[in-house]
Amino acid sequence: MGENNDMVGRPKPGDDEWLEDLVAGTLRVEHPVPPEAVEAAAALFDFVNFDASIAEVMESELAVRSQSTRSRTFTWTDRCSLILETVAAAGKTLLTGVVMPAISEVVTLRTPDGSATDIDLVAGTFELSTPASMVRLELAGGAFVTPWFRPA
Repeated sequence: MGENNDMVGRPKPGDDEWLEDLVAGTLRVEHPVPPEAVEAAAALFDFVNFDASIAEVMESELAVRSQSTRSRTFTWTDRCSLILETVAAAGKTLLTGVVMPAISEVVTLRTPDGSATDIDLVAGTFELSTPASMVRLELAGGAFVTPWFRPA
């Protein structure tokens, strides 16, 4: 009886060499993944862990902020929230805010003397230098109004 020439020198199923060849053939990259797909997958992973990403950013921001930083949150039922952060530096007070959801395109800053300043929102956020006096903020044309507060 003659030997099968196809099987001569080839690993037999169950041998270590056969298994190594099988794994090597499975892991061989025939078509590399496009860089855009890799970037999109990484961005999706960040989005899936959005809370952790935001917490990481907030933690790093809090680590570099000084004692003169204050935060406030105003919430109107389940419809709208306004998160404010004030930073006093060099004799000025910087007010940074985030409106969630971004229900308005403008926030109005009012002072007790009746003056008003409109601030454009960019992706639901704003930043402005405030007076030392009491102020209040209005959203959505006055539909949402904060109580009077002193930013500093």
